[in-house]
Amino acid sequence: MELPRSGPPLWPEPLCLAHTLEAIVATAFPIHVQLPVGAFAKRTADGRLDYASPLPLPFAYGEIEGSLARDGMPLDVVILGVRPAAGDRIALPIWDGVDFEDEGVDDPKLIAAPWPPNQLQRSGLMAFFRVLATAKTVRAIVRGRSGRARVRGWLGSERCVALLAQSGPGGA
Repeated sequence: MELPRSGPPLWPEPLCLAHTLEAIVATAFPIHVQLPVGAFAKRTADGRLDYASPLPLPFAYGEIEGSLARDGMPLDVVILGVRPAAGDRIALPIWDGVDFEDEGVDDPKLIAAPWPPNQLQRSGLMAFFRVLATAKTVRAIVRGRSGRARVRGWLGSERCVALLAQSGPGGA
């Protein structure tokens, strides 16, 4: 008889069914943490203020080391389930991603965690990125830019695998 479990699984279980995708999605990728949980401001590589939030960040945020996205920056990653400090280097599997567009450029936000995000976490992420898209669209208008930001939905594991393969990061 199997006992019911509460809380996250003891071992990560990829969301996809294909064994080849499971092996890639469950691979831990090297992440450089830029913002800890509770941060209010994001800065550019040269230290200038990029974005200030009226609310604290509900998750840690970083980038996949050694990757390069279409916007010329490393792939962005949302970090759930752990509370690393800014500057930490960690390795976690990628489970899914938010299909985000910023000023007409694809800017996906991958989701890394020790285990797959639950429905409450996924709903919270989608709500957060919808608010962020609105704020970034307003910022673009104020700065005289024509592009807008928007959330197009979830990437899904297959698209995450393709992004990771195209961007060049190595598994840890």
